[in-house]
Amino acid sequence: MSELDRTIRDRWATLQVNAATIEASPVSTIVPPTADPTSAGRRALARLARGGATRVELEGTLGEGGMGVVRLGTQSSLGRKVAVKTLRTGHRDDASVLKLMREAWITGSLEHPNIMPIHDVGLDDDGMPLVVLKRIEGTDWSQIIHDATAARERFGAADLLEHNLGVLMQVCRAVAFAHSRGVVHRDIKPENVRIGAFGEVYLLDWGIAVSMQDDQSGRFPLASQAREMAGTPAYMAPEMLGEDDPPCIGPHTDIYLLGATLYEILVGRPPHHGPSALAIVSSVLKSEPVFPSEAPEELCAIARRAMRAKAEERYESADDVRVAIEGYLRHRGSLALAERAAERAVGLERLLESVGEDSERRVAAYDLFGECRFGFDQALADWPENETARAGRERAILMMIDFELVRGDARAAARLKDELDEASPSVNARVDSGLREQEERERRLALLEKLGKDLDPKVGTRTRMFVGGLFATVWAVAPLVAQLYAHAPEHDSHQINLLMCGGALLFAFALFVWARDSLTKTAINRRLSASVGLLLVVQILFALGAMLLGLDPSVPDVFLFLLWFMATSFIAIGVEKRLLPAALIHLASFFLVIRYLELRFYAMAFANFATAVNIVAVWRPERLFERPAAR
Repeated sequence: MSELDRTIRDRWATLQVNAATIEASPVSTIVPPTADPTSAGRRALARLARGGATRVELEGTLGEGGMGVVRLGTQSSLGRKVAVKTLRTGHRDDASVLKLMREAWITGSLEHPNIMPIHDVGLDDDGMPLVVLKRIEGTDWSQIIHDATAARERFGAADLLEHNLGVLMQVCRAVAFAHSRGVVHRDIKPENVRIGAFGEVYLLDWGIAVSMQDDQSGRFPLASQAREMAGTPAYMAPEMLGEDDPPCIGPHTDIYLLGATLYEILVGRPPHHGPSALAIVSSVLKSEPVFPSEAPEELCAIARRAMRAKAEERYESADDVRVAIEGYLRHRGSLALAERAAERAVGLERLLESVGEDSERRVAAYDLFGECRFGFDQALADWPENETARAGRERAILMMIDFELVRGDARAAARLKDELDEASPSVNARVDSGLREQEERERRLALLEKLGKDLDPKVGTRTRMFVGGLFATVWAVAPLVAQLYAHAPEHDSHQINLLMCGGALLFAFALFVWARDSLTKTAINRRLSASVGLLLVVQILFALGAMLLGLDPSVPDVFLFLLWFMATSFIAIGVEKRLLPAALIHLASFFLVIRYLELRFYAMAFANFATAVNIVAVWRPERLFERPAAR
């Protein structure tokens, strides 16, 4: 058997006298037994008797209690309506009189806006005490605490929870003031709170209140003598069960009752309940309140702390409870923002899990992410300690990081990671790995793009057309000039060939220098330029070799056709297949000059001119020959 179970067993043996009351009506107040007045109490009653009668005209009954009755009255001296509390017939002994008067004396000593004012205390014509109270036209809090419609209609409460917390905070003020005067209420519950017609809040029924200080007047019951069970079982703190020696009643008792009242606001019923009196007493001793999942966690934490079984673990003061509740109300707007942002985050998660067109889904995802991030940021700006908002913001960012990593945009993921308060090692590792992979992909793409540009035949077509066409045209004229000088006896044909090939090389070099930016921009242009240069050098070597070998000058002329055929064929195969006609023309010219050697210069002119036409036809820009649109 646990220590708590032994405590319940031991306490239950002494509490069975109240078992029937606890079981039948756990929300009713248990009043400690009335004892005969002490000598100090009798002196207090004697002073009351010397005070004389109070002039009040009694009218109808407003309510009745265990030993008292409250009537409507008119205070003659001021002509105002008041509430008058007197004793019922059968409860007019000295002990009952002292009990009534002690409630009045305690209440009268506590002048506070949230405590029922006592206007006067005196005797009626029969010598019985009259307690003249402020008449409050309103309703008990217990009647509307769970009725949003009634709270809205009577007090304009748009939010029932906020309204109830506002009432409870005013009760906290009343309790804090009473504690500052050394008074403990011992019966705080919604039924003992009255709300006036204009929203005034009053803590009533100080009938079992005790004082922590003995002023030797005999007017106040003392906490040091409170050994019997007293209070409302459904709300009780463990020390209120009695039998403690010395008694443990103190301000911490009222703090527990404030927490129990907050529990009822959140749950809809008092904290201690059960099928039997033993179950209720066990709940009081355990004091382990359980809250529904939908209850605000911050308020649940306040109630739990206020309702600790051990007094030293509770809030230090009633004002601390009020401040905690005020903090929640300030934070509530932040919590509401976080809740709405969390709804957006749920939508974001569903979108990211869906299948759709990537670009459209990304735009929609960032729209939702922006909304939920803004909401979480605003919630944190209102309340930096809002852990719900902080966790929601981090979760939304992590979802987007995963999304970007899957898409392959690690840089976007890295930017998102920078928004985290602190990224975990696993997130850092994934983002770093993604960045390395993305950089490698981009390096390969850049290389492919560079290769693509290098091999793009469209780049430099205008220059190739102009340079190739011009060179081929000049090269077509050169053989005709050579034809004129070849038959003159004073000219050496080998020298003419060398001069013609050398001049062609110089002319080609000049063209290359003039158009070098375009001719070196791509691999195609560079290869073409190199091929033409190599071809011209080989021609010179052909002519020089023939001269040194003493061959007839016509020999290199014939084989030049074969050389040009091979060069043009290589260009057609490797660069531009549409230049194949020029290659075939050079091949046909080769066979022609073998048969008709004397036509070699004319064949050269024709083949080179045909090459120029082929070059212009193949590499001309499309817009060069466009016709203007008709107007």
